[in-house]
Amino acid sequence: MDIMCLENAADICSYYDNCDLDEREALLNRFEEQTELMVDKVASMTALVKHLKTCDHKHLEDDEVATLRNNIFALLNNSLAP
Repeated sequence: MDIMCLENAADICSYYDNCDLDEREALLNRFEEQTELMVDKVASMTALVKHLKTCDHKHLEDDEVATLRNNIFALLNNSLAP
């Protein structure tokens, strides 16, 4: 629900161009926080799915999740490039 409200606020801000610099910066900061949380979850879930599919019975390792997290961020950053 919080994400939907944040998206609506950003859409209105962008569409009507009625946000000041502080409001835009606050929205950008919240999106950055939410993106980091989502990427962490997606990286963990992806690693767990890999372990389940391969039946390797290893514990989830921090470096494995960190690599996936970095790859996801790289993909996101590339998609935002002009």
